Amino acid sequence: MRNNKFRGGLQEGSFVTTWPNGVLEIYENHMILHNKMKKKKYEFSKQDVIKIEINTFSPTIGRGIRVHHNKDYDKEIYFWTGNLEKLTQGLKEFGWLDIHPE
Repeated sequence: MRNNKFRGGLQEGSFVTTWPNGVLEIYENHMILHNKMKKKKYEFSKQDVIKIEINTFSPTIGRGIRVHHNKDYDKEIYFWTGNLEKLTQGLKEFGWLDIHPE
């Protein structure tokens, strides 16, 4: 199964794990966020995602995404990586930035 995979940092509510403990795998119909530090994963289908927001966190943390979703996970889930352009392209490739246009 074809996918795009990125390593970076992850925030769930107030819990932050830095690079390299966050992993985002993007597929055509679902994506998976892994928190390697907590050994947790968050799976989202396109129906679970309300929108993906491009975010700038801070100069030290970097840029990434916030996943707005309707699952029973913490409502504040962020993923950031050192290369936002590649991440954005990886999301576009599988149609994740077009799921619920405003």
